[in-house]
Amino acid sequence: MQITYPDYYKKFSCTADKCIDTCCAGWGIGIDNNTLYRYSRVKGTFGNRLRQEIDWQDKSFRQHGKRCAFLNNQNLCDIYTNLGEEAFCTTCRRYPRHIEEFENIREISLSMSCPEVAQIILGSSEKITFIDKEKESPEETYEEFDFFLFDKLMDARSFLLELLQNRAYSIEYRIGIALGFTHDMQRRIRNQEIFEIDELIEKYQAPHNTQRLMKRLEGYWNKGKEKILLMDEMMEAWNRMEVLNAKFPKKVREARRTLYERGNIWYQSQFQLFREHILNYPILLEKLMVYFVFTYFGGAVYDEDAYSKMKMAVLSTLYLREWMMAHWIKNGKQLTLPQMVEICYQYSRELEHSDFNLNTMEKMLAKESLFSMKNFFTVIMN
Repeated sequence: MQITYPDYYKKFSCTADKCIDTCCAGWGIGIDNNTLYRYSRVKGTFGNRLRQEIDWQDKSFRQHGKRCAFLNNQNLCDIYTNLGEEAFCTTCRRYPRHIEEFENIREISLSMSCPEVAQIILGSSEKITFIDKEKESPEETYEEFDFFLFDKLMDARSFLLELLQNRAYSIEYRIGIALGFTHDMQRRIRNQEIFEIDELIEKYQAPHNTQRLMKRLEGYWNKGKEKILLMDEMMEAWNRMEVLNAKFPKKVREARRTLYERGNIWYQSQFQLFREHILNYPILLEKLMVYFVFTYFGGAVYDEDAYSKMKMAVLSTLYLREWMMAHWIKNGKQLTLPQMVEICYQYSRELEHSDFNLNTMEKMLAKESLFSMKNFFTVIMN
């Protein structure tokens, strides 16, 4: 089996009681069947407590004040203290690792919903590389797995990750070209012309074609009035999402008021200042795009919708850009790395830890004209 992971994967270490926003509070923690069985057989006083503090019907730990019943006052886990790490359920043992399974391939990333992971990703200006390792394991066979499509998706993703980290071009051009490429790739998938994807990659890699695409994207400059209206409408679409953190919808409303109520000219002036003064602004957007593309693009092998995966990466990056800008304005033109980290991990928790939200976003990106390539070009390039 091939194992693939980002180069920062082994830098992660849980900060435990030092964590600024523990993963053991604020959301339910499901327990796998094997661990439930193991817990049912623990003896003594702690065994009794285990069985009392588990919701056996929902297969999850009970919560007290939105905190896991085993999270003590020092923000440490009593299960770890009493039984050791090997007693963790699968959820607790894996988090914040995110695993995508394919036929004989396992991709492991780290979820940005963890503050420490967000700090690792945003705190470095180095380009991200991805490591492949072989691990001996039995051959896997997935029913109806389209390995030919998967192979082309991986070739395309390699091209996209290289493009998104090519700092010879502005980040706006990189995102625009990545979106245009995936749009063209999706047409080939839809028409069952997957064999043409190699030729498409070569076409987009050619320098003269890159210049032509950049010239096309220039046509979307100076559409600031359209941008503010489109961006406000795109932000409003978040209201369709399931609420995990009760405070999150208020933050979205406040960001929209802060950014859009004073009109286009004011917004554009603030955006230019924000872009110029935020440390490593292009690298910030690059990191976000690379994170979402690596994590989700390969999943198109199961639904044949690579374009919506790319649009989700773009929309998430735009959302985070706008929320960071709103925070910067409200805080006297100041935005620190810890504040960026907080905005990113809170967004990740709302999107990535809700199947409903992931599915809702993909559906609206696939079907609604608001999220057309033209509209995305307009909000990216201004």
